Amino acid sequence: MKRSERIGALANLEQHESDAAARTLADTQRVLRERESVLTDLRRYRDEYLSSSRMRGTGVSIVAFQDYQRFVGRLDEAIAHQSRLVAEAQLQYDARRNEWMTVRSRAASLEKAVERCLKVEQRHDALIEQRRLDEAASRMPRNALRIGSDPAR
Repeated sequence: MKRSERIGALANLEQHESDAAARTLADTQRVLRERESVLTDLRRYRDEYLSSSRMRGTGVSIVAFQDYQRFVGRLDEAIAHQSRLVAEAQLQYDARRNEWMTVRSRAASLEKAVERCLKVEQRHDALIEQRRLDEAASRMPRNALRIGSDPAR
């Protein structure tokens, strides 16, 4: 087996790892985007709720006002929790991205090594072919002289 074929097998394995890492990165990015979307929706809902609230007016009972405050508090807790989930997802995304970049770099390096090996092998094969042709050409005049000077003919 030629060196380029051996390194090519390694390059193929590394490419498969790179592809798997890219899929994992895409999944992690999808989770991050979903969590960011939920956080955005929660913030928007809280802002809309606060701006459209009836609590701004007078004549609201204490119980209704306490319910209102509890609900806003729960929204704030949900926003804080979702913010933590977004931060965790961002850390996961960054880690998967670094892993993918590392694997992709190794795959690219191996691919370049395969290309270099192929070039060396092609030059080597061309030299061998040139030697073979030179030998054949150097034998031709001798054979031609022998045939032309053969007294039996």
